[in-house]
Amino acid sequence: MDIARHALALVDEHHVVAIYPISSGAVATPTVVGSDWAYRKTSGNTVAMLDKVYLLRGDAIRGYVRVPAYPASHGRVRLPIADAAANL
Repeated sequence: MDIARHALALVDEHHVVAIYPISSGAVATPTVVGSDWAYRKTSGNTVAMLDKVYLLRGDAIRGYVRVPAYPASHGRVRLPIADAAANL
């Protein structure tokens, strides 16, 4: 994940499979950055928030209706719903 570029890379065995636009955590609620392992995926809980992927540290990547090109979430990573549904 590159917060400065608002991008998330999906990597499989050191090969970049895809790069997605994201919105990370706002200044008051920053996203923890680094490599992480996904351990569970759920369908989400609202029309605006779908396809959540939980990471080992308790953070999550989720499909979201609004994915601005600036930090806007409460610490989680927002990904366009279509990208989350197709690829996470």
